[in-house]
Order: sequence, then C-alpha cells, then structure tokens
Amino acid sequence: ARRFASEGPFNKQFDPPFTTVHVGVVKGGTALNIVPNLCEFSLEVRNIPEVNPETVIEEIRQYAFRNLEPRMKELDPKSGFHFKYTAGVHSFDIANDDPMVDFVLSLSGANATEKVSFATEAGIFHNKGIPTVVCGPGSIAQAHKPNEFIAKEQVVKCENFMDRLLDKLRVAA
Repeated sequence: ARRFASEGPFNKQFDPPFTTVHVGVVKGGTALNIVPNLCEFSLEVRNIPEVNPETVIEEIRQYAFRNLEPRMKELDPKSGFHFKYTAGVHSFDIANDDPMVDFVLSLSGANATEKVSFATEAGIFHNKGIPTVVCGPGSIAQAHKPNEFIAKEQVVKCENFMDRLLDKLRVAA
C-alpha cells in the first residue's frame, strides 16, 4: 500500500490517484492466555485501471510463503498460510469523450464528469463490451453508514433524469 501511494502508478482522474490495499478485518483466538490455532485476515485491493489486482494478491501470497511462513514453521511445522479468494470487482474507467458519457451528460444536465474510487458493477458490464457510465442520486459521503440517506432533491433530480431517458428512448424507437 505504501509503495503504491509513493511510487504509483498514478491516475490523477481518481481520488486517491493510486491503488489502495488494506486489511479490513482480523479475526483469531479465543482468549488472551491461549495461543490461537487460527487467525484470519481479510484484505481488499482497490485498484486503478492500470493495476491488475490479481498481480497484487499474488505478490502478497508470495511474500507470505517466502518470507513469513518459513519462520512460522520453525516454531510449529503445522503452521502456514492458506489464501481464499472470495470476491472481486473489476476496476472501471471510461474516456471522458466517449459518446455514452456525452449521452448521460445530456440527460443529467451536468457539464462535467468525475471518476469515483468506490466499487460498482460498472467494470463487469464494461469488460463485456456494454457501454457503461456510473450515475445516480445521492452522494457516497452519505452511503454505507447506519444513517445513510438520499436527499429528496436528489430523488427529484433522478426522476427527471429517468423521464428524459424515457423521452429519448421513445424518440429512438
């Protein structure tokens, strides 16, 4: 994580402009005075499009197997690492001059785009050749919290957007 932050690669269209890696959950042990028989780490790679997350995970795996596991096995030959892949979300980027971006801008009334550093299904669709733009009501600053909300004026803007989309689709049909 520190290497990505200091050495990149960087993509200034994202915030942060580099891939992030962190351990978000650590579980292990049953009591302070008992050596645990298992410790689990859940890690996440949020990559910019220039970085392959599988390569990052493989680097972490190789470090664990080459540098940490031999020292662990000196203390207990039964110890070691096991990695389990549970989920992945493709990174997503679309050129600002893509016709789909212009189409969505025309529907939203916005004059500019921005890149987001949170996960969506957009990368899945984009990688299958489906033109994709992420848009919607609300703000990520209010999401994923116990009191998350979407302001009423944002819902109204979304309804207006959907009405304009329906009008465009009716004309096209």
